[in-house]
Amino acid sequence: MDTAMPWEIIYRMRAGRRMPAELGAATLLLAQDRQTGKIVGLAHAAPPVQWLTEAGLERPLRRLGLAKALVELEAVSVADSARGQGLGHYLVDTLVRTYTRQGYQAMLGGIHTHKPHLKPYYEADGFHVLEPGAPLDLQLPVGLLRYPADPSMRHLVRPLTGHVAYHHGVVTGLLAGT
Repeated sequence: MDTAMPWEIIYRMRAGRRMPAELGAATLLLAQDRQTGKIVGLAHAAPPVQWLTEAGLERPLRRLGLAKALVELEAVSVADSARGQGLGHYLVDTLVRTYTRQGYQAMLGGIHTHKPHLKPYYEADGFHVLEPGAPLDLQLPVGLLRYPADPSMRHLVRPLTGHVAYHHGVVTGLLAGT
C-alpha cells in the first residue's frame, strides 16, 4: 500500500515476531474491503523497546514499567482506493483506545519531513507534531530521557491519560507515583 513503509515493519508484521510480555504489547490492525476482500489499510503500534534499550534502559524498563507506559505508532497506511473516507483516523483512534484501556500513558511516533501533508493529519488525531529534527524529552521520575530525532524526521506525541502532558518538547507526568 505504501511503498515508503520501512521494510523492517513489513517484515515484523509478516513474521509475526512477538516480544516478551513484560516489555508490552504490539498491535497490528488490518482493514479489509468488504466487497473485494483486499487489505486496504493497516496500522501498527508497539512499545519503543529498541530505542529504550539503546538508551541503556533495558533493566529499568522492567523495573519502572516504561515499556508499558509508552507505545509507538510505527505505521499507518491506507490504499489509494480507500483514502478520504476516514479509515486512517479510525485505525489510529482504535489503537489509541486499545492502548489507553491497557494503561499506556503516551503514544509516540514519527513522520518524514518530505511528507508535510501528514502534519495536519496527525494534529487532527490529537498528536503534537514537533519541528523537524527536534528531540522529544521525557521527564521521568528518574530524570530526563531524550528521544533524539534525525533532521529528516518529526516526532509525534499524544498523551493518553490526564496526568501526562506535553509542553514545548517535553512530556511530563509519565510513571507518576513510581
